[in-house]
Amino acid sequence: MIALRVVLLLSQFPEELVGEKAEPQCLFDAVNFLFSLQGKSGGVAAGAEEWLEKLNPSELFTNIVTEHEYVECTSSAIQTLLLFKKWYPNHRRKEVDNFI
Repeated sequence: MIALRVVLLLSQFPEELVGEKAEPQCLFDAVNFLFSLQGKSGGVAAGAEEWLEKLNPSELFTNIVTEHEYVECTSSAIQTLLLFKKWYPNHRRKEVDNFI
């Protein structure tokens, strides 16, 4: 999420300062991936799918394989999508608005 935000910010500077800009399709793909991180309750987890927890070899420690939703991850995703929406308002507008 932070990397996408940095790429979005750098794309606003002249190429002679920051180098070649990212293609819009790459940004769209990153946003599409960001949508996949949103959990059932609307928050964002930093890690993997819940089914991976079934591979947990430990009986003592539960819920250690997967990440759980955190306010920091969710906040970062929302901030990134707000910035994305500012420069690409027509890409999956409804999904972006619902996520935010």
